[in-house]
Amino acid sequence: MQSNTKGGAEQAANVNVVDQKLNEEVKARGDQQLQLQRLALQEEIAGLSREIEERRMEKNRLESEIEQLRLHLELSEARDSDFFPPSEAKPGSTRRSVDNDIDVGEAQVRAVDELETENVDEYEQEELEDVTAEAKDDEDEPVEQDIDDEKEEPEEDESQEVKEDAARSLQLVQLITDAVARGKAQFNRGDKAKCYQTYAKCTERCITELQALHDKQRRQLAPTLKRVLGESARLPPARGPQTLRKQLDVVRDNCEEWLNIREQQAVARLAERNARNEAKAAAAAIRKQQNLEKQQKTEQKREDKSHHKKKKFRETKAKADRVKISQLEAALAKAETQLANGGGGGGSNSTAGNGTAASDRRVADMEKKHKKVLEDNEKAAKKEVAALTQQLQAAQKASQELQEQTSALQKELGVA
Repeated sequence: MQSNTKGGAEQAANVNVVDQKLNEEVKARGDQQLQLQRLALQEEIAGLSREIEERRMEKNRLESEIEQLRLHLELSEARDSDFFPPSEAKPGSTRRSVDNDIDVGEAQVRAVDELETENVDEYEQEELEDVTAEAKDDEDEPVEQDIDDEKEEPEEDESQEVKEDAARSLQLVQLITDAVARGKAQFNRGDKAKCYQTYAKCTERCITELQALHDKQRRQLAPTLKRVLGESARLPPARGPQTLRKQLDVVRDNCEEWLNIREQQAVARLAERNARNEAKAAAAAIRKQQNLEKQQKTEQKREDKSHHKKKKFRETKAKADRVKISQLEAALAKAETQLANGGGGGGSNSTAGNGTAASDRRVADMEKKHKKVLEDNEKAAKKEVAALTQQLQAAQKASQELQEQTSALQKELGVA
């Protein structure tokens, strides 16, 4: 009798030890699964943080480029205003007339000067409008690209219902696994009634969890499990536990299959997201390079147009100078003719001689002054042409370098 009591106590102790180990194993598995889920969430949060930081850096870079374009526009306006000041003071305002014909010539020269000043003003105004319009186009383009990026649709992820079903599926798998382990031990010890009770309790909990699922098709397992539970109660003690266990295995296999499919879908979504991010990065790099090319072409086009206008302006100014010199030469020739005629008919008195000498000096001074002005204008025009030629060569060199960088970048990205 004591031997049987001692054997039963040892058996109960062994059962308690087994139950304790099973509980510890279940707890360890649950902790491991929670840790894996926590790590996955942390990785996803870190990825989103990196993406947000990259967008912020891109936005700061675009703002910096816009500010540089504005500064470039201001410097261009300042340089143009310094390089093309208002036309020189009218030479006619400082001259003293020799006679009425010279006064008429000076009036014509002043008219030419006023026309030249109007041409300069129109040229500067047109240049400013072109530069402002092109700079505005360059500023609007990055902003429109930012708006397009913000309009992108958010990435799709699992719904809250799917997450809840996943948690219940994990709980069902763990619940059935634990119940089968305990029931199997009880059945092997010959305690079939205890085994049936273990399976029955597990079945009732599984029915509750299955009915709470959002997936309508998987909820259909609950009525089947409930029906099998009722049928097993009428079966012999040896068959009842086996019937329940078979149905519990069906439920567990269904849950594991659903979890595996969910995991595969998550892996596919992650791969698709990575591919989409890589495509976005490549598209952003190509778009950036295209913007640089467009900016360089726009700047070169603006410089070429500016050079053409400056050249045309210089030609117009040189033509006006030639007209001015021709008018002055004609006026001087007419004055010399009149002075010569007046000197021949008036004798050789000292007053006439002094008047002729003074007129000759004034004419010589005016001719010398206008000759110097013409030489200065020609020198300034030559310097301007040389400077514009150097700027054009530098722009062409920069454009060539940019095209080489574009080709290299397209080769790296694999763009045809």
